[in-house]
Amino acid sequence: TEQEARLGQMIQARGRALVVVANKWDLKVRGSAPRREFLDQVRRRFPHLAWADLLLMSAKTGRGCDKIWKAIERANESHRMTVPTGQLNRWAREVWDRYPPPMHKHRPVRFYYVTQTGTRPPTFQFFCNQPFALSESYKRYLLNQIRASFPSPGSPIRLVFKDRAGA
Repeated sequence: TEQEARLGQMIQARGRALVVVANKWDLKVRGSAPRREFLDQVRRRFPHLAWADLLLMSAKTGRGCDKIWKAIERANESHRMTVPTGQLNRWAREVWDRYPPPMHKHRPVRFYYVTQTGTRPPTFQFFCNQPFALSESYKRYLLNQIRASFPSPGSPIRLVFKDRAGA
């Protein structure tokens, strides 16, 4: 519903960990096709929560209930994730070399380094010469690369872009 979409946006904006649980799964037709269709529908409806674990369960039959606590623990670990600065910068060099940032007004955007500045949610600060020039697609690329290299199911990740002076 629209209310659930708003609630999901608030959860992400506040940086909270999340596990989405869909109950009454015993009422659905068995098989992988309805399950896949439902998961695709939820992912389309809530693209801003793609990082959250989605569990299907039935409180009546108990099917899927055993997975809830494992997902909560995984989300909590992800929410408190820390990545050492050295490892993070080695990762960043590979990512920047593979797909360099775009040019802005005939000047290249140069990244200097990245560091993790917080947990709950994991927050990464990127220092570069022109932070205002980074497109949303490049920021999304960096976020997706972080998620691929440092899995964090159930937790949002924040990226902050600053210049050398910290502005």
